Amino acid sequence: MAIRVIDDRMGASKTSAMIEYMNKRSAFQKFIFVTPFLSEVERIKEYCGFVEPKEDEKNRSKCESFKNLILSKQNIVTTHALFKHIDLEVVEILKDSGYILVLDEVLDVVSETTLTQIDIEALISLGILKRTDNGNIEGGDEAVLKKYSGDWEYDNIVNNLLRHTLEFFGKEDDEKVALMWLFPIDLLQTFKDIYILTYCFDGYPLKSYLDLYNMKQEKYSVEIINPEAEYIDRQYRFIPYVKRSNKDIKSKIEILDGTVLNNIGEPKMSCTVTWYGRRFSNSNNSVQMRKNLLNVVRNRFNNRKQEDIMWTCFKKDSTALYNDMLVESNFVQHNARATNAYMKKTSLVYLVNRFYNPIIKRWFRTKGINVNEDVFSLGEMTQWIFRSAIRNGEKIQIYIPSKRMR
Repeated sequence: MAIRVIDDRMGASKTSAMIEYMNKRSAFQKFIFVTPFLSEVERIKEYCGFVEPKEDEKNRSKCESFKNLILSKQNIVTTHALFKHIDLEVVEILKDSGYILVLDEVLDVVSETTLTQIDIEALISLGILKRTDNGNIEGGDEAVLKKYSGDWEYDNIVNNLLRHTLEFFGKEDDEKVALMWLFPIDLLQTFKDIYILTYCFDGYPLKSYLDLYNMKQEKYSVEIINPEAEYIDRQYRFIPYVKRSNKDIKSKIEILDGTVLNNIGEPKMSCTVTWYGRRFSNSNNSVQMRKNLLNVVRNRFNNRKQEDIMWTCFKKDSTALYNDMLVESNFVQHNARATNAYMKKTSLVYLVNRFYNPIIKRWFRTKGINVNEDVFSLGEMTQWIFRSAIRNGEKIQIYIPSKRMR
């Protein structure tokens, strides 16, 4: 198996290149294209003729439809959401099927939640969990777990323990113990090859997850063979990774400076979730931020109409920052991707400071894997910025108070 990461910036024609690649081979090679975006599902159906799993009139689920499409050797397009719920039967069907997997954007391969001590004690009493000699929590014996597999409150925990996709991160004397859900590695291992279309790949959990299982990756860029041609007539190829020069867009991005504007973001942890929680627990604490924002939108931006502006912070804090220019209608979620709805926005306000989930970061470290948190943060921010007019080659201005993110 080869894992090829097409790591290139937004607008570099990664999907267009992959569409061309699949269309040239789909008659003799079968693909499964997985994307988080319904718009991309429709695009792949239109341009490649792939089939999407659907519920039918006989109430068969999308998972059942997915199995039938594999058995009939169809080229398939589906969402991340469905792909993450594939069961063991699909894994068995996929083995030796020769499919190539194409991941449009990185999968969420590690997530965490917590169990209280009350839950833990209940599960230990049933034998679903057990304590080890060193005080850790782990899954119970397989025979016991199978006995409790069914439709009930802890079914998800039991089935993930049976799949070996759940780990406990904490000791029995901790107030809460983290449950680490892992994407089933056996599913990825069924594919002939894997292609991943993304940007700043080295910063995302999928990179760390593949390293954890010693699954080597090769990085590639997209090259347009005939860049002078009209978009519809362009041809592409994947080439060994080349760090792209961003001079063409750097010259079109003005980052607002000024001590008064940016003092509030000087500390490394400013504009984080915790920072907002402390600062906005009392409404008076948000006064300086609101003053800065009014200064920016009224005096610093060249384009100052509501329709020119897009802004973001953590959603729960947005109402505390509303003014006559920053309103709900031009608020864009900080994790927005793959939308052209804001491509006319030229005045940007980015009020977040992104970090890895700290529990996931610590969990990877216990496995000997160090995450690249700055690359993750950069990837998240540039994805958001590329929702704006910069994707059309237009000039933009952006206010980023966090020194780290700036």
